[in-house]
Amino acid sequence: MLGAIVLTACTVLPKPFEHTNQKGRNSLAALIDGGAIRVEVDKNLPEFISKPLSLEAVKALVGANIPASADPKFYSKYVLKGFVIVERPNDFDPEKATFVWNLMIKGGSEIVLFKQTIQGDENGWLKSDPELFAIIAKDAGHQIAKHIQNSRSLTKRTMNSLEISGQRDNIRGLSSTFYLFDISGTPGDGNRAILRSLKFLLNRELGPTVSNKAEATYLVRGTANVSSPFKGRSDVAITWLVFSATGKELGKVTQNNNVAAGSLDARWGLVAFAVAKGALQGIRKIVSHNNDTQN
Repeated sequence: MLGAIVLTACTVLPKPFEHTNQKGRNSLAALIDGGAIRVEVDKNLPEFISKPLSLEAVKALVGANIPASADPKFYSKYVLKGFVIVERPNDFDPEKATFVWNLMIKGGSEIVLFKQTIQGDENGWLKSDPELFAIIAKDAGHQIAKHIQNSRSLTKRTMNSLEISGQRDNIRGLSSTFYLFDISGTPGDGNRAILRSLKFLLNRELGPTVSNKAEATYLVRGTANVSSPFKGRSDVAITWLVFSATGKELGKVTQNNNVAAGSLDARWGLVAFAVAKGALQGIRKIVSHNNDTQN
């Protein structure tokens, strides 16, 4: 796994294809007050939505050394409830989905409310892209785990719940907006899958994405190159260029990985989210560096 970020004055090495199968270094450790978390996803949701939401949320919590299970018989002090609100403006335009996660004391008060909102790019996208639900749940689990690990005790927040929706790193207090070009050269659904994940991460962490270039403070263009198979493997290289609103190149992020030949010819799934997270790391550094030079 290799990667590089090229700025106007410095070089950094991210790990762009990580996050796909990380495990906690230590065995499971109960929460400070001895509790565990049972994940409950709305039973009224179709299985193609509820199953990946439940599975990936549990995996993310367990990966952060937090005891968790979706088994209804699992004894826990806390419950993480998940449901989805879908807004349909009409019969033709894309839906907007808000995924809501509510961490509560079992039978008691709300502790953390976490929301993720995604605006689809085509009508019916909720049915056509099931891998997205795994991405959403994995991200939610990580965010909630991060909050838990940073809290001395969950019970101290029972009277004053915390909403962690839409938090961003507002670098230097500046407002940044991003326009994303299509990614050229990606096989399968790579262009759509990576852009959707990157838009989601940018909107949450750095600033909103816009559909009109004239409204953007930063322009981002991605190019992918997949080598011809050699001994059943192919090299995948993705290069991201970040430009100012005036078209000046500010930096470059390069991601490289070696994958099984043909493995990305159809659906990218969670790989797209891993790529987007790696790209976000580089874009964040480029934007931060550019803002530093302006101050």
